[in-house]
Amino acid sequence: IDFFFGNKSHANGFVEFLRKVVPIEYRQDQQLVSHDVKSSLYNYKYTYSVKICPVCREDLVCLPSKVASGLGNLGPLVVCTKVSDNITLLDPRTLRCAFLDARQYWRSGFRSALTSRQLVKYFVFDVEAPVGEATVGGMKYALCYVQIARESDIGKMFYVQTHLGHILKPGDQALGYDIYGANVNDNEMEKYRLSVKNGLPEAILIKK
Repeated sequence: IDFFFGNKSHANGFVEFLRKVVPIEYRQDQQLVSHDVKSSLYNYKYTYSVKICPVCREDLVCLPSKVASGLGNLGPLVVCTKVSDNITLLDPRTLRCAFLDARQYWRSGFRSALTSRQLVKYFVFDVEAPVGEATVGGMKYALCYVQIARESDIGKMFYVQTHLGHILKPGDQALGYDIYGANVNDNEMEKYRLSVKNGLPEAILIKK
């Protein structure tokens, strides 16, 4: 997307606004448009090339091993719970979290494995008592095991761990990522799948 401004300060203000709402990386270039020899006046055209972090809230990310290691072996399957000038990543199976600012994110520039457009509806049949609680960025979470089934296939039950134990109860509906049936085209996810003995979780619930 291209934006045009008549004043450089307006362009600077727009870039500064973006920096406050999403992790960005940008480069400034200038091109000489005209030069008045008599008055020694130079007229430049300034261009800002801005890259915006593509990870959005509720996306599922499989962190590259180097990134996960640098974050204390977080995840590597994590949920993005908030995006501002940094991104908040939550491990839904341990309730551990990490905050990455723009500089930290753009070192690797990882992308989402699954996005909110791929959320699937599940029915909740059983919820066990929470085994741990945490507050991340003002949001409360509770770790528990639940028995669920996809709306599209009630006969196939899954027993999974979730961070939504504080709000789920039997009879609820929830949205989550169908790891069991999804065709995930993500190199990091495939590497992780091959490295774990018990395989990937069959589903990761995101919200009620």
